[in-house]
Amino acid sequence: MKNYYSHYLVKPKERFQDLISQRRYSDPSFLLNPTLWSRLTEIGANWQETDYLTMAKLISIADVVDKAKYLERKGKPELLSDLLGAPPYSVTLFDQWWTIEHFQPGLVTDDVFVRDVAPIMAMFLVSDDPCGECVARWTKLWHWRPIEKWREYWAYHKEHCVLFLKFYPVTPKQSLLDLLARYPGMTLGAPRVWLQRDEDEPRSDEQAQARLWNVKFWFLVDLIDQAQQQPELQRLVLELLGQPPYRLSDFDRWWAMERIPLGGGGWGIEHTVQNSLPMGILELFAKTGNPLVDAWVEASIALIREKRKASI
Repeated sequence: MKNYYSHYLVKPKERFQDLISQRRYSDPSFLLNPTLWSRLTEIGANWQETDYLTMAKLISIADVVDKAKYLERKGKPELLSDLLGAPPYSVTLFDQWWTIEHFQPGLVTDDVFVRDVAPIMAMFLVSDDPCGECVARWTKLWHWRPIEKWREYWAYHKEHCVLFLKFYPVTPKQSLLDLLARYPGMTLGAPRVWLQRDEDEPRSDEQAQARLWNVKFWFLVDLIDQAQQQPELQRLVLELLGQPPYRLSDFDRWWAMERIPLGGGGWGIEHTVQNSLPMGILELFAKTGNPLVDAWVEASIALIREKRKASI
């Protein structure tokens, strides 16, 4: 499975949504859905998070340019000029139309499941739907296959079935951030992206909600598991969740979670630049004013040209 360094969640602002609604595209979801960009490598030792943020903004705009050019070929040429004007395009225009949030990598739900955390699952109030449904489902799976076999099964799927992984950004609410002020050094305040193996898209709102609850369940199980080894974290968890039996609904008191829809999640920045972005798009951009990012763009353009020559 890929090792993620960072994720960047990009969402359109209201003014962008208004612009798209005025154009009355037949299916605007590919422009309006949130997009999660993922960074898979450390570009250089001197890079800071602000540099990576500028890189993510530039690639986000480049992706929109690619989509707008697709619309041009369909006879709808106005989007690009409305958004960005004439080239060379500036990365500073990003903040006019979109928001971006940095997320640290979280866990995959199966990584928690294979720890054999049945004693922690027993601490949840199973009469509290949807918690009871989660506990019942996973307890049944444990009875069906020994935990050692599940570990072998998950080790294989981590390597060979990565396309099934879906992305669930988790953001702390202000109530949690206020509480963490009394716990210096705790990392629970960092937004993180959790992953879950969803083999298809949910077919109903109820199914989508059930998958969200499933990730929330394993998130809390992992937190309680960690707290058993860390006294300070144990005190914090007591404030967050109280004494057992725990309620799954307590998650929503402290965190917000969403699911990135199909087609909008986990696009590797490096892979997109080197393999998916059409040739010539990066050349349409003005320099960002960030020497590290500008050097990376120039190197990426050179790499794309070399790959193009090799393929001819």
